[in-house]
Amino acid sequence: MNIEVNYANLKRRNTRIILITASIVFILMAIPGVFIAMMSVMMYDSPDASSYMMVNLLFGFIATFPIISVLSLLSWVFFYTKKYSLATFIGLLPLVNIFGVLILVAFSFMCNGRFDCF
Repeated sequence: MNIEVNYANLKRRNTRIILITASIVFILMAIPGVFIAMMSVMMYDSPDASSYMMVNLLFGFIATFPIISVLSLLSWVFFYTKKYSLATFIGLLPLVNIFGVLILVAFSFMCNGRFDCF
């Protein structure tokens, strides 16, 4: 029984550390992310830009990042209801946007800075 109690406390402590770190980092990133999201509409200045899938994906990742960062604070609700795995998943959800942008930027470097090679 003592092992089960220690495991539950360890899981709670690790989840708390992850959520505190993620909440601080993602909220600090969401503040400039709002201004970047407002400027991301300029990606559609080219007449053909809306027909490129990579431009649409990049716009979606950038535009939704501040919203998902703020919504990731809901992970604390799941933390206090002792659903630690779900709390960690929701708390780290903005990483999908960050890695999505990084992957698309890497693809654009492979295409010499153009988004229309795929």
